[in-house]
Amino acid sequence: MGETPCSLAASLFVEDIDYRVMAKGFLGKHSLDAGFGQFRELLKWVCWKRGKFFAQVDHKGTSKQCPECGTEWDNNLSIRWHTCDECGYSNHIMSLQRK
Repeated sequence: MGETPCSLAASLFVEDIDYRVMAKGFLGKHSLDAGFGQFRELLKWVCWKRGKFFAQVDHKGTSKQCPECGTEWDNNLSIRWHTCDECGYSNHIMSLQRK
């Protein structure tokens, strides 16, 4: 399961999310049953085995930062296309989350 992401990239970054906090929300126990934490540990192990870089990043603000210059903006989910005011970088919001 973790083989595909590790074979497609030289380095992997995942959000450092505390799934126990998510379990207290409306999804409740379902979020713990899904095994997200186990998948993160599996990715970490596969990256180590293949000599790939793996890091956990702070989950705050990751989807509202320009991938080119690092400028942050107010995240408005109704806007699907983003153009950076600082450097002019422009892309669909889902592409920004993958960078």
